[in-house]
Amino acid sequence: MKKDYFYTKASLIFALFYWILESTIHYSIFKEVEFQLIPHDLNELWMRIVIIFLLISFGFFADLHAYRILVKEREKREIYKAMINASQHILNNFLQSMTLFRDVAENSSDIDENIIKLYDQTINSATTQLNNLKDIENPNKESIEEKFLPK
Repeated sequence: MKKDYFYTKASLIFALFYWILESTIHYSIFKEVEFQLIPHDLNELWMRIVIIFLLISFGFFADLHAYRILVKEREKREIYKAMINASQHILNNFLQSMTLFRDVAENSSDIDENIIKLYDQTINSATTQLNNLKDIENPNKESIEEKFLPK
């Protein structure tokens, strides 16, 4: 996952805008003799540098926090996919075993043909629902329920 440093870039732009705005305010409102992009007053320079540092730090830490959230979301999706794959593997083994039972039942004269059809429908329904769950890209409660609840 690539970091794009959106908030850091935005805070740099905002900090630059702040610096220019602060210089403009001092020139136009406080009626300084000349426009000073870098103030000669050390107290004014120190205050601007502290504010710029705080703005850029906020952007950096916002990016760091956002990145951590994205990593956790990606891990959750990977865990979800792994669980679905494991569940699918277990259920496929179960369905294979049930297919053997179906073959035995089909060869038996004691079992009604409608029961075998109902059995096949149940197996097909379970397979379809399992495959639908596997195809969910953004797992959440609504998307999961939408894939397996009867309509």
